[in-house]
Amino acid sequence: MGTTRPMFAMLCANNVNRSTEAHDHLHAAGLRVCSFGAGNRVRFPGPSRDDPRIYEFFTPYETMYRELKGENAELFKRNGVLAMLERDMLTKKCPQRWQDLSVKELQELDVVLCFDDRIFEIILEDLQLRGAAGGPDGPGNEPTMAKKTLSGVG
Repeated sequence: MGTTRPMFAMLCANNVNRSTEAHDHLHAAGLRVCSFGAGNRVRFPGPSRDDPRIYEFFTPYETMYRELKGENAELFKRNGVLAMLERDMLTKKCPQRWQDLSVKELQELDVVLCFDDRIFEIILEDLQLRGAAGGPDGPGNEPTMAKKTLSGVG
């Protein structure tokens, strides 16, 4: 009887930067991987700190790229947003939101890697609210969640 390789989930706030970069690298290494954001909306820096560009999750990366490039190609090239979206378009179609996953989809994940403490707390709270740890198949089917702070990081 063959074993299924583990499924890794990469998480950050927007599913456009750290999580998709990790998704890309792990996929290139032959691992099973998916990525999500856990924020309310997808946010990019705009012309000023008080003027971000905001998109709903599931807006295709290509749409965001076209709109931001059309709005101010120089700004979004200089701040790295266009290059990031170019990479994202090659990785997957659009940013996905963790909170939109069903309990069944959550139970298919083996390891969840959060790229910042705030996202880790959001994910833990979401799992507790859903009761995913004691889901239909009982305890032991929830993703592995461990908070580990690396030396010099976080």
